[in-house]
Amino acid sequence: MNSARNVQDSWREFAEDILQPCFDYLSERVGAESSILHTLERYRTRIEWFDREELYTRFEADRANGEEIYNLGLQRFLFLEGDHITHAKPRSASGEADLIGDLDGRDPLVCDGKIFDGQGRGKGYIVKGVHQIIKYAPDYGQHTAYLVIYNITDKLLDLPADGAPGAWPPYAELSGVRVYFIHVRVLPPTTTASKATRVTLTNPDTT
Repeated sequence: MNSARNVQDSWREFAEDILQPCFDYLSERVGAESSILHTLERYRTRIEWFDREELYTRFEADRANGEEIYNLGLQRFLFLEGDHITHAKPRSASGEADLIGDLDGRDPLVCDGKIFDGQGRGKGYIVKGVHQIIKYAPDYGQHTAYLVIYNITDKLLDLPADGAPGAWPPYAELSGVRVYFIHVRVLPPTTTASKATRVTLTNPDTT
């Protein structure tokens, strides 16, 4: 009888001291991740439905700083809609990420924004961005990062996806970091969907 009670007490202590903190931590992480993804989905929708022309006009007027124009808009949206206070290009051991948020909180937001123009900033440029962000994430103790792709072409992008087919957003598991791809079509519509060509981005593991 005492033996059975000792086993129950040991199991209860294990559950309270080990399992419950793990469950609480995972629940908190999943909740934070879902909140960020919801905010980024709203950002994508707002740009594609309402702000494409305005932002593209500003981009055309200053192409040399075009990526910064889009990233500044993203930074503003994250603050206004998601209450994420972000810092542009903070330096860490691996370099300068485009946006790092909530540095004083438990879960910093690691995010990079990259332009895709199909030319000088094509597949290789996006793959380079992936490699950068999986280095930045561990600098801030994170296993999740977000790569926002500003597509200024009329091409449709097929992105690497380790999740369920058709699930949004696609993501890749690389070097212990889950990288979510947020594809934003920022070019004002010029081609119908039936005529748009597709670009399959190179697998980040092989480039």
